[in-house]
Amino acid sequence: MRIFVRLEVFESIKEVGEIRKLREAAAVQLDKIRKSGKLELGIVAADGRLPMMLLNVDSAAELMDLLGNVFIDHFKIESHPVVSFDELGKFFAAHPPE
Repeated sequence: MRIFVRLEVFESIKEVGEIRKLREAAAVQLDKIRKSGKLELGIVAADGRLPMMLLNVDSAAELMDLLGNVFIDHFKIESHPVVSFDELGKFFAAHPPE
């Protein structure tokens, strides 16, 4: 299942030391995500602290494991299952308006 994940750093993280520690921890977790083979796309907004990912996972538990404590404890997380435009077209063909 493909999941779009949008992460936003909690606004309470402002101190230089906190930011440094979070960046280091996030880098380790992002490396784990990359090495998992589940990352289809990883991007970050150029104008803020807003990383986004497209992950291909088998379950919600796997998503939680990939995000780990570093993201779960320090970021607002928004996630959505997604389908391609091709899959959407097939859905529309199979489910015409009534």
